Amino acid sequence: MKVFQRGFTLIELMIVVAIVGILMAISVPLYQDYVKSTQVRRAQAELSAYKASVEVAISKGVSSIANS
Repeated sequence: MKVFQRGFTLIELMIVVAIVGILMAISVPLYQDYVKSTQVRRAQAELSAYKASVEVAISKGVSSIANS
């Protein structure tokens, strides 16, 4: 009689879990750095919209700047 093996052995599953853990240990910090850098770029882009009006107000000596 032929006996067919079904499923995975415990060793195979442990190897897969170890590989996934190693990949996560490498990828998560890289992703966090990417998120931080994109947030900084987004903030710079949003602030650059106000740059010209602030420069004009400073050159005119205005003490408060209205959002227009």
